[in-house]
Amino acid sequence: MYLEDYVIGKSYELEEVIFTEEEIIRFAKEFDPRPIHVDKEAAKELYFGGIISSGLHTFVKCWSVWVKTFKDAEGMIAGMGIDNLRWHNPVYPGDHLKGTITIKDVKPREGKPNGVVTYHLHVVNQDDKDVMTMTAKALIKRRD
Repeated sequence: MYLEDYVIGKSYELEEVIFTEEEIIRFAKEFDPRPIHVDKEAAKELYFGGIISSGLHTFVKCWSVWVKTFKDAEGMIAGMGIDNLRWHNPVYPGDHLKGTITIKDVKPREGKPNGVVTYHLHVVNQDDKDVMTMTAKALIKRRD
């Protein structure tokens, strides 16, 4: 998609992702090795009553679903940043998450062959509880 293809308010439903205990532990051992993410016995005694996904793992796995659609591949120049990343509820092993990307803003850059697209990602679990929200901006090419 090029800048001209983005429509403010248009939403894209993303494929469901499932979090397994094995992948939660594997990710956390490398990137966020806190007991709540890597130690089943210790996690039972902590606030959430068991292992939960690292917030960063939740972000990476859910955002990758959008990236793997390749909808923005032709026009994508670069990501510009993430704002208001929030984790609303924990992600447990076995949780099924589903996201929606909504186009919030499209701004051509004056005198430039590109513009900025603002996306909003909203992720819910199998119980329709909010899990994560965020806003991201990307630099997107205009059509030649």
